[in-house]
Amino acid sequence: MNVPDPTAAAPVTTPVIAPAIPWWKSPQQLSQLSAEVGAACVAFPHVAAQLGLIDAATINAKVTAVAAVWGLLSGAAALVLRAISKIQPLTWSAKSAAAHVNTLATAVTQAKMADAGIPTAAQAKVQIAAVQAAKAANDAAINSIK
Repeated sequence: MNVPDPTAAAPVTTPVIAPAIPWWKSPQQLSQLSAEVGAACVAFPHVAAQLGLIDAATINAKVTAVAAVWGLLSGAAALVLRAISKIQPLTWSAKSAAAHVNTLATAVTQAKMADAGIPTAAQAKVQIAAVQAAKAANDAAINSIK
């Protein structure tokens, strides 16, 4: 009978992870956007001619330039929006971050959690790692007996 060995260790797989890049630097996104602009040029040739979009190279160049400008604008907008964010604001200095109402509220909340015996996320992460290490040691001891 063909059955897998139940005592064999499962193969360890590592997920493929690619670094994140902004959309305006992605060759795939720029190509897709160029194709969409090209389709719009075919659908509206008079508008395309007035904008100087007369060939694929010109379309690609203009799409790339617009995407770069958009990237600069979105970065500036993100900086402003994070500075005024109610959820997790950024400040211009460590001193203003320490005095920010969110920082003070976090300190009060964490103190109340400690009083109630509720671990913070960092403490829970340490506890989970300890349990996982103990389980791995236990599993290794059991496997050494077999």
